Amino acid sequence: MNGTPGVFYVDLCPAGDAQVPFYGQEGLGVAFDPGVLTELARRLQLIFLPEESLNTEMCFLHSPEVRPEFKQSFNLRDFTDFLQGVLSRRLEVNDSANLRSKRIPIPYPEDPDVFWQLVAEGAVNR
Repeated sequence: MNGTPGVFYVDLCPAGDAQVPFYGQEGLGVAFDPGVLTELARRLQLIFLPEESLNTEMCFLHSPEVRPEFKQSFNLRDFTDFLQGVLSRRLEVNDSANLRSKRIPIPYPEDPDVFWQLVAEGAVNR
């Protein structure tokens, strides 16, 4: 996808220009190439489910009781939690002046286990 193999880029930007919020930083968001979601799904052999396609009758689809190794899909919330997990490891989030309009390379996770671990870390910061 856009850039070095194994890496995609996100742009930290004002919330109004972003696709998703950057948790913990009011007024700051994250913009990314939507093709990243397709590539991430391909690499992890998971299905990306856009929010509008979620079937509410599938009661355990996104239940926290489902262990990550059994999950077969992810949604935008999982992706934003993944980004938060990666970014919280790499950035000093207290220095928001240096975060504005910053382009950051994000490595694709090696496997679903790494992805779900970062999702869990990011969800804590939500």
